[in-house]
Amino acid sequence: MKKLILTILACFLIVSTAFGGSQQTSSTAASTIIVNARYYLNESSASFWSDTELLVWVNQGTMDIVGRTRCLENSEAVSLLANTVEY
Repeated sequence: MKKLILTILACFLIVSTAFGGSQQTSSTAASTIIVNARYYLNESSASFWSDTELLVWVNQGTMDIVGRTRCLENSEAVSLLANTVEY
């Protein structure tokens, strides 16, 4: 019984641990991701999946990660004119 409680407690602690990563922009190019995907798919050339199709999947995966983590970086500069009531 004691082992069971310790195991459950250990699993809870492992699951609840969060690791913070770097906030720097990734330096991995989409072409590198496509080459690695071809390696994992065991496809040496574009015989089944084209580079364009894999790029679409990379873009959709990126947007999925951004949507789930809400980690989209955006900035905007707005120049306002003096004595202007409405734009």
